[in-house]
Amino acid sequence: MMGIITNTKSEDILGELTQHRSMSAVPFGCRYRLIDFPLSNMVNSGIKNIAVVMTNKSRALLDHLNSGKEWSLDRKSEGLFLLPSASPRLFQKKNKFDLKDLWENFDYLQRARQKYVVLSGNNVIFNGNYQKGLQYHKEKGADVTLYYKEEGAHNLSPGSFNYFEVKENGRVTSIHSCPSKTENNQVSLETIILERSLLMEIVKLAADTGNWDLGDVLLDNINELKVFGYPFKGYAGKINSLVSYFRHSMELLQPQVQQELFFANGPIYTKIKDGPPVKYTETAETANILAGSGCYIEGKVENSLLFRGVAVGRGSLIRKSIIMQNSIIEENVVLENVILDKDVFVRKGTVLKGEEGKPVVIGKRTVI
Repeated sequence: MMGIITNTKSEDILGELTQHRSMSAVPFGCRYRLIDFPLSNMVNSGIKNIAVVMTNKSRALLDHLNSGKEWSLDRKSEGLFLLPSASPRLFQKKNKFDLKDLWENFDYLQRARQKYVVLSGNNVIFNGNYQKGLQYHKEKGADVTLYYKEEGAHNLSPGSFNYFEVKENGRVTSIHSCPSKTENNQVSLETIILERSLLMEIVKLAADTGNWDLGDVLLDNINELKVFGYPFKGYAGKINSLVSYFRHSMELLQPQVQQELFFANGPIYTKIKDGPPVKYTETAETANILAGSGCYIEGKVENSLLFRGVAVGRGSLIRKSIIMQNSIIEENVVLENVILDKDVFVRKGTVLKGEEGKPVVIGKRTVI
């Protein structure tokens, strides 16, 4: 197999978090980026030819990926490819897989030697082995295999999803955007397996017809193609709103979720940064937190995630919040249901509280 990670959602949906970076580069889980999950899944599945479609906000992503060394993709042959987007501003609206990007890089598909392709979005987090999906694809004699997660209506976060209707034999009969409010829903994980030759035919068809959305092409040909759904049973999250980003981040405080997401089918790799361990002073109080290396904690922190290099001053209270890299919180500050982006400085005595599950977001390098 070969792998392609592309853009499947508008970068505006995360507001301040994507003002200076692409969706792929959004920080997650104290030391990771969203792209680390599909990229690590591909590497753990033995895939050595992987392409990432870039966008117009690519500096942070380029810095993170570099040569692909952390994922063992700095190879003499194949390895990591960074592909230009055909229309980088297109993703302001809500798209599925944009075939125009693949048409722009059609020679990359032509030169590849692998028979199968795994297409992945950049805003879905799960730990899966694509070899299992490929085996399912072959057993079913499928033309296209779509990963999905079955969710009850009460588990769905606000935002845009794709949903499948799947028969008992696994055949997908419909793709739509409206969930059932009473029944379980087959929620797309934006991961697709198909033969490279079929993908090239679909891309050529899109160029002829002007229909660049892969989801629409599949729906238009749902009766002609053998489209099957692969049910993913482990933990999975779709980051398609600030509410869902906050919720899935908070779920990392559950040990079972940590184990499933970071170790179930292999480790999740990321860019290595050396740093000292967290320092807790005699005044520090912590309960149920994740903290990255280099943090310095003098205050009280509960049910929160601290990225690398965060400083929490004496007498401060941090509760149900996400504090990103190198943010500094002075003395006697209260933060609750808050997301601070990187390098935020919070002055003494500041009180900032968001609603339960609906955090206040403070942009990168802000002083408050």
